Amino acid sequence: LADANNVLRLDKYAPAGFWDDMKDGNQWCKGADGGWYCVKNDLAHTVLYYDQKLMDEFKYTVPTTMEEFKTIALDMAKNHPGYNVGHLGNGEIYQGYLWPSGCPMATAKGNKIISNAKDPKCTRAVTLVQELLTAGAFKKEGSFSADAQKDNQAGKMLMNIGPSWWGDYVVKPAGSFGIPAGRINIAPTPKWPGETKNWSGAWGGGVYMISSHSSPAQAKIAAEMIMYSTMDKKFVVSADMVTYPAFPPSAKLWAADRAKAGYYVNGDNAAKVFYDSSLLIRPNVTPVRFNIDSFVDAQGADIAAGKTVADAFA
Repeated sequence: LADANNVLRLDKYAPAGFWDDMKDGNQWCKGADGGWYCVKNDLAHTVLYYDQKLMDEFKYTVPTTMEEFKTIALDMAKNHPGYNVGHLGNGEIYQGYLWPSGCPMATAKGNKIISNAKDPKCTRAVTLVQELLTAGAFKKEGSFSADAQKDNQAGKMLMNIGPSWWGDYVVKPAGSFGIPAGRINIAPTPKWPGETKNWSGAWGGGVYMISSHSSPAQAKIAAEMIMYSTMDKKFVVSADMVTYPAFPPSAKLWAADRAKAGYYVNGDNAAKVFYDSSLLIRPNVTPVRFNIDSFVDAQGADIAAGKTVADAFA
């Protein structure tokens, strides 16, 4: 976590244009004084992964709103039992539903962090997820469980809201969901009622910081390393840069590289959705200033153990 007493303010170490380009994905790193105290290396914004073959077979239209997502999920649970729209036993509910809904569990307000589990934007997500879990549309086991691997290797995943690295590390690998090329497509995270944007949540993403105890020479070298890691065109599409870059010009190169890889049904569409959604990480969570990971992990474990979503969220 960023500690203003030990982290160097970085504004002067990069040109103004860099900070302007980074502003949408780098809000976590802004201090209460308006300065930049870290730089995001990569983003983990959520998108909707869906199996195009199953959507066509079941005659569903890709949902653009959470109401449509719910309607499809309930119909699937009733008419196609055994299929799923995701798993909940890891961090899925918070990153994919509570965060995009606008639930203020770790929201910065000046020097304070606001947490209000009773906010309507929290309770609506809890209610929706519980309804779909009860209906059998969601599986209570986490996405990294043996049960999830067994289900989804058998082709049971209809839809799944997951982060930008989900495709490379969860959906595609043979040792995980193992869904073959030519079946998965990408859409924006569905929009919640009353919202004007398809807000994303996020699941991960690293940050660079420089110690305030660094000498001027050390700080200069560290800043140059950060600029290289976020901006170098060859590096961001290399095997070393395997997740979505936070610097938008680099992200476009990454997305274009993934589009050419041939895994997604429509690579150009996937690239566009990845990029557009990266600009819509909802700014109601401030993980650099307040770590909510322990809560998220405990919540997922409680759901996997059979607790209701409301009890796990309490």
